[in-house]
Amino acid sequence: MAFSTVSRRTLLGALAAVPLAARSASAAADEIRVAFVGDSLSDGMWGGATRLVSHEACLVSRVKLGRFAENGTGLTRPAKFDWVAESKGVVAKFKPTLSVVSLGLNDRQSIVDADRKRFDLGTPAWQTRYAELSQALVRNLRSGDASVLWIGLPILRDKQAQDDAAEKNAIFADAIRQLSDPKVRFVAPWRQNSTGPDAFQPYGHDLHGAEVQIRATDGIHFTAAGYDLVSAHLLREVAGFLRGQGVAMAYPCQQQARR
Repeated sequence: MAFSTVSRRTLLGALAAVPLAARSASAAADEIRVAFVGDSLSDGMWGGATRLVSHEACLVSRVKLGRFAENGTGLTRPAKFDWVAESKGVVAKFKPTLSVVSLGLNDRQSIVDADRKRFDLGTPAWQTRYAELSQALVRNLRSGDASVLWIGLPILRDKQAQDDAAEKNAIFADAIRQLSDPKVRFVAPWRQNSTGPDAFQPYGHDLHGAEVQIRATDGIHFTAAGYDLVSAHLLREVAGFLRGQGVAMAYPCQQQARR
């Protein structure tokens, strides 16, 4: 009898644990983990996305945003900070569903590899090596079956800086196209002008329609209101990209309610 009682209790406990385990596994499978990788622009987008997600009932408990961006970093000086190597740690630590990359602001300089081989800025060799480094970073972020979105650099105030950003966007887009990986995509940057050529403007309409300062005084970065605009653009891209891979996500939540 004692054996029978113990066995029955053990069985009942095991049966009670099954739904809990199933719910835990289901919640883990439903979770969306987005790692933000790159420089100060990526960090600003992490902040904007954090604010926006906190106001979306369908996302706030489900989307986890990982802050991995490092200000002042890039791909050209791995002796200072090696994103190709560091990206492996991002995947191992955070296990992202998707990684968002924004880089290039700090790369208006020659590339000096870890073996001290140098590629001078403005040369074809520099462009080739920069594309190779971009692809190596993406490949590492793809390990563990995570997806990758690389968002292009936005319009900048200084013409020389903007010409450089446009060249880098072209390199990023082509490097990602060459990978031919359906789980990797280059995302065109947020545009201040929805039609026609884009132009740098320090003021614009925020997400609520009010005219406010959206660009920082350095002509590069954004204010908090500006990062909210960029992050809203990014979250729409993230949602559409993940839906195409079978991961249910909507931004904003009202879109989910309408379907």
